[in-house]
Amino acid sequence: LMAINSYQKDLASKNQLVRSLALRALASIRQREVSQIQMESLRQCVQDASPYVRKIAAIALPKVYELDQSLKGEISELLETLIEDMKPMVIGSAITSFAEVCPENMSILHKQFRRLCRA
Repeated sequence: LMAINSYQKDLASKNQLVRSLALRALASIRQREVSQIQMESLRQCVQDASPYVRKIAAIALPKVYELDQSLKGEISELLETLIEDMKPMVIGSAITSFAEVCPENMSILHKQFRRLCRA
């Protein structure tokens, strides 16, 4: 648990690499008991100013889903936010995560389909 506190502190760092590495480390913890902490961190990182941190958040979403599938609704909402992003590296990772978490939920892609096709 002390490591989790350390990762959470690192998520507030000014350095985008520190924030992204902290999120990667936090998402790699394979204990269902920490899934709510992971989701809280993901909610924070999905809104991060750095596209790299948002990309890492998109990559981490399937890991949390694999750990606790009851979070599918919340994860789908975060994926929708990431798919609406304007940065291609974020969108690419979000689409990949979408294919792993909720490929049947086309309504997430429907809103952005034309914009994604033009990109």
